[in-house]
Amino acid sequence: MVIFKKYISKDYALNYCRLIKPYFILSLIIFIVSILSGYFFADSLNSIFVDVIKKMVESTAVEGITFKGIFFQ
Repeated sequence: MVIFKKYISKDYALNYCRLIKPYFILSLIIFIVSILSGYFFADSLNSIFVDVIKKMVESTAVEGITFKGIFFQ
């Protein structure tokens, strides 16, 4: 910790935390809302996502995947 004291002061760290506080709170709210919506709407979202994933797999099915094909994509 002695190394960091000469580069970052306590006041600087506190001011930085105050500066990013609104962004942290917004991110936390979005995270919690996402978790809760995933929990409460899991059944209805499951049927939607299964259909979407099946369509994606069908549309991207390739017979032979080679290094050359991946490289040039």
